[in-house]
Amino acid sequence: MKFNGRKVIRKSGYNYSFSGCYFITICSKEKKFIFGDIKERKMYLNEVGKLTKLEILRLNNEKDVDVVKFVIMPNHVHLLIFLKSDANCFIERKGKKLEDVRVLAEARIPKIIQQFKSRVSRCVGTSIWHSRYHDHIVRNQREYKMIYNYIENNPMNWDKDCYR
Repeated sequence: MKFNGRKVIRKSGYNYSFSGCYFITICSKEKKFIFGDIKERKMYLNEVGKLTKLEILRLNNEKDVDVVKFVIMPNHVHLLIFLKSDANCFIERKGKKLEDVRVLAEARIPKIIQQFKSRVSRCVGTSIWHSRYHDHIVRNQREYKMIYNYIENNPMNWDKDCYR
């Protein structure tokens, strides 16, 4: 399926407001190394990396969002996000028609990522992100553990990283 000449990369028919765990990868524009450097298998954040970290931590202040694990790499960010609510939490908003409520609910994960990217870019003073991001719906405990460990060990495995 294409949208405005682009391939749709979200899972067709899936409501990204459902409670659950999502593995998100966001790359910097042109995969430039703008967040810091890896030395001796450890990530050292520069100022842009530190601003990015603050905005990731700020995501935990969002209602029903829990950033379980994250890592900032030289040119990309991995997030393991647990969304604790579903469309029902939006029904409580007064003055909204049911159709409007559904639109709000279906866009929850994309909206979180869009706002995060916007806030970081605003702090930096320019757009720093690739226009898209990769998401994976975590389906079970085995996947969760595998992704958690992947994020945890990502700086140590930088020499093998596909985003390098």
